[in-house]
Amino acid sequence: MSRLKLAFLFFIFSGAQAQQKYWVYQPESTVTTQLLMGQKAVFCSDWINACSFYLTKAQALLLKEKGLSVSPVNQFHYQHTTAPARFGFALDQIGGHLLTNEGLNGKGIKIGVIDGGFSGIAEDPSLQHISKENGIIAFRDYIKTDRPSDLSDQSGDSHGTEVLQLIGGYHPERDILFGLATHAQYYLARTDFEGYEKRIEEDNLIAAMEWMYEEGVEIMNISLGYTKGFNDKTENYRPEQMDGQTSAVAKAVEHAAVEKHMLIVVAAGNEANILGWNIVSTPGDAEHALTVGSSQWLIWDKARFSSIGPSFISYIKPDVVVFSGMGTSYSAPIITGLAACIKQSDPGLTNQEIIGIIKVSGHLYPYPNNYTGYGVPKCENVLKLLDDQSDQIKRPEVIRAKKDKIKIPLSFKENRIVLLHKNNDHHVVRRMVLRPGKSSIKIKRGSLTHQSTILFDHSAKEIIWESPL
Repeated sequence: MSRLKLAFLFFIFSGAQAQQKYWVYQPESTVTTQLLMGQKAVFCSDWINACSFYLTKAQALLLKEKGLSVSPVNQFHYQHTTAPARFGFALDQIGGHLLTNEGLNGKGIKIGVIDGGFSGIAEDPSLQHISKENGIIAFRDYIKTDRPSDLSDQSGDSHGTEVLQLIGGYHPERDILFGLATHAQYYLARTDFEGYEKRIEEDNLIAAMEWMYEEGVEIMNISLGYTKGFNDKTENYRPEQMDGQTSAVAKAVEHAAVEKHMLIVVAAGNEANILGWNIVSTPGDAEHALTVGSSQWLIWDKARFSSIGPSFISYIKPDVVVFSGMGTSYSAPIITGLAACIKQSDPGLTNQEIIGIIKVSGHLYPYPNNYTGYGVPKCENVLKLLDDQSDQIKRPEVIRAKKDKIKIPLSFKENRIVLLHKNNDHHVVRRMVLRPGKSSIKIKRGSLTHQSTILFDHSAKEIIWESPL
């Protein structure tokens, strides 16, 4: 089994500063060093080859005049009448303030969280509002069977606590909203033990799902995944078994979704860089689960670790992505909170209708791929879909190429451009990072490529190659 667990990190931006924070690309260049005179960076990222600095407008302008790429770091402050002033990164990415401005907070929705331990849940300041409102309705521990209902007896593993925080957490002192479903009712189950990796944990997960169904849970978050790494190697899965039909947990999720009409949100997995695997873990392979991967921040591309959909299934996995720098475990709960708000807005919607809204709200719809699914869901689009205004949603521009080489004009400065070549309408066979020119970019058709997606910062274009291969 591969636990989707990594050390948790909250990204918090301070309030107004005398200087604005900027990303400075190629921070080790001689020009940057000379102009900033040894000024200390706030944070540096090898992924994007950039550092953030607090700069005056004059400093930023001078760097730009010297030919450096400089862009402001958003401060994530919104003017609200009823909602918190600041949002976590992922909520800012999807535009979560638009839902909180509508008074949507998951109230009355029953959410199940199946995970590892819930250590520290009583002390976590971002979950105090849930405790005070008696929002945790029930808990079952499938590991400590001698005290199965004692939530206070959790120790060590806090993965479930962190997941709950991203579904409905709010930190009052810092005024940070981490999850959208702040007023939902929660049912928690611990099914996974970090001390060993055994298939019995899958039995626990299925038992927890059945218990939650009996309790009337409508939406369930599963930030657990199973691949290989079991103590008993004979229990390991093989990649070809990630077909949505082989594992017991995938079958259980399918039954819950199709027969019991539950909305099951599952993390896609962090196996993209694991040699010999790289595809989604189970039960993220279940067709009717809402499988969530992780995106990057500056450009809405796949995060490096986020697992991709297998080439041997006929449906799209993952379904959508949202930002997380620490694993898909922390992307799935963001979408769980979103689903709860959609259900609250229209209680008559079925689980598959809600999944459909989330997919259609994605920034890549209707051109998904097995790296990022339908892209990052946008709350602006969600509200338009709920109001039957789908015709007002801006979709990716479609370019029908008559030749195997085309030039695409650029209307503004792009930090980065990613090209995804696909051998059909969704399966990626090659990913390329492109260097844009001053006013245009040249695209050459890849081998066996039928369609290509160009990812800009937060938008996309779809190329349909019409000439024969």
